[in-house]
Amino acid sequence: MKIRVYISRRINYHLLGGRLDQMVCSRAYEQGWFKTEKVLNAIHFWQEQHCQKCYLSEVHNETTI
Repeated sequence: MKIRVYISRRINYHLLGGRLDQMVCSRAYEQGWFKTEKVLNAIHFWQEQHCQKCYLSEVHNETTI
C-alpha cells in the first residue's frame, strides 16, 4: 500500500471519525462534500475526477491510486 493511501486512511479515521478502510478523497465523494472534493481534486490536478476515482477504486478493493 502506498504511503499516501495509508496516511489518508489514518486521517479519515483518527481526525474525521470515518472508517479505517476509506481515504479522505473517497469519503468526500461518497458523502457529497462538494467543497472538500473540489479542493482535493485541485490538489490532485493531474488526475481528472480524483475523488471519484478513489471512491470507485475502494469499491472494487483496489488501492493503486
